[in-house]
Amino acid sequence: MIIDGHSHIGIDYYNGCATFNEYSDFCKRIGISKSIIMPMPWPCFCDDGLCCALLWEHDGKYNRNYYKIDNNKGTKENVTANPYERINNFIYNKYAFMHKNLDVYFAPLLHGVLDTPEQLEKQLIKNRVVAVKIHGFASGFTVEDMNPELIEVLQYFQLPIIIHTSIYNYNYGYGYETKYWRNLDHPLRWANFLIDNNLNGVLNHGACLNEETIKMVNKYDNLKIGIGPDLDINNDYFKVDIPKERYEKISYLKELKKKVSADKLVFDIDYNWNVNPNCKNIDCDAVNRIKSVWSEADQDKILSSNAKSFFTRIRE
Repeated sequence: MIIDGHSHIGIDYYNGCATFNEYSDFCKRIGISKSIIMPMPWPCFCDDGLCCALLWEHDGKYNRNYYKIDNNKGTKENVTANPYERINNFIYNKYAFMHKNLDVYFAPLLHGVLDTPEQLEKQLIKNRVVAVKIHGFASGFTVEDMNPELIEVLQYFQLPIIIHTSIYNYNYGYGYETKYWRNLDHPLRWANFLIDNNLNGVLNHGACLNEETIKMVNKYDNLKIGIGPDLDINNDYFKVDIPKERYEKISYLKELKKKVSADKLVFDIDYNWNVNPNCKNIDCDAVNRIKSVWSEADQDKILSSNAKSFFTRIRE
């Protein structure tokens, strides 16, 4: 059995479309039998035209404004509550069930400022919701912004939180204009949040290979690290906390093997971002790369048993 612990379905305002049929065919091709899907980071829905559920803008480091854009109407409207409710409900109702070759579970996208405790509870009582997804950078909020009432709901249900992490160490390159905001999603900040609030969580993208975070993950039972998309991260030094000169000489997966206990790693595709940088096609070799680096016993932990024990609502 192979479990994909984190993939996106739908239309993204900046990053194109990933249909469920394409994803399902991909899973069949590489042997994934169970998966956790969620909305895109900047999710859109399509009625008569494209409407993005939430975008945000800022004045320097302050004065954030949340809004949605309706391309068909040509409107820009402020968003004040539950921006992802509609897209969460749509994806859950349409795709979260047992398909012919794929057992699909769901992680609703949470906004730590705009969501209400009542709406979060409505999402978490659904039987195929196995986790919660937080993408602070895409959603425009930080660890410190998290509504304490939402934290209380998360503590009550104790479902794992799948957390986007990012880091930016350079004064050039793509993303430099948002360097400050990207670093607010530093994995160490979210690891401390999980520890301080007694919550379970998966720090995505290899926790950016940040040494201090990895030490915490190896120490605490409630922390794990999501691996994917490994080929993309392996070829992008902007996404890790290792200097470019050194990173160009090492392997992302081998670095994870060296530093992180196999008991702490969760395999995930991060579908729609698992692109081969050499040809720009969807990468289909992630499972084979896991098998080429770890022993058979550790492969089973990473590809299956770690996720099965951590996401406790996943069924046999």
